[in-house]
Amino acid sequence: MRSIIAAIQPFWCGEIASLRKNAEIRKTKPNLTEPFRCYIYCTKAPKLRFWRSKTYSYVDDRSHNAFDRCGNGMVIGEFICGGIIPLGNVSTDPWDLLTGDKHEFKKAVVTESARLTEKQLIAYANGRPCYAWEIENVVIYDEPKPITDFGINKAPQSWCYVKEVA
Repeated sequence: MRSIIAAIQPFWCGEIASLRKNAEIRKTKPNLTEPFRCYIYCTKAPKLRFWRSKTYSYVDDRSHNAFDRCGNGMVIGEFICGGIIPLGNVSTDPWDLLTGDKHEFKKAVVTESARLTEKQLIAYANGRPCYAWEIENVVIYDEPKPITDFGINKAPQSWCYVKEVA
């Protein structure tokens, strides 16, 4: 089965690991039938790190111990993308101009599931439609894995297809 690997910033990795973030917003979508597996590559950030201990995950640089594992620059886990919701003009138009149940549902997906504000979404979209990837069945690895385990040598800019790892 084909899978993908998505590059995600450490803060958002923490939100996914804590199950507070249930949707990932992207400008593109893979040509795969849902559900599909998505591996989480934690990007490198100069001042923010994703730490994994045996009992929990967190994003903090102040309070970790020598047994914790830093996930930056590594694959920290995976989730199943259960569906993809096209956001269309919710990602490109000011929300006060949009009404109706369909738009209200998509606004809720962005704010509640993806944990973004209208301003953040519109800045990210930059005039392009976006998609909400539904996050299900999150698994955070005890030991982060190198990206080379997934058949690639370089981190993706956004996401890319990879071989599935057992």
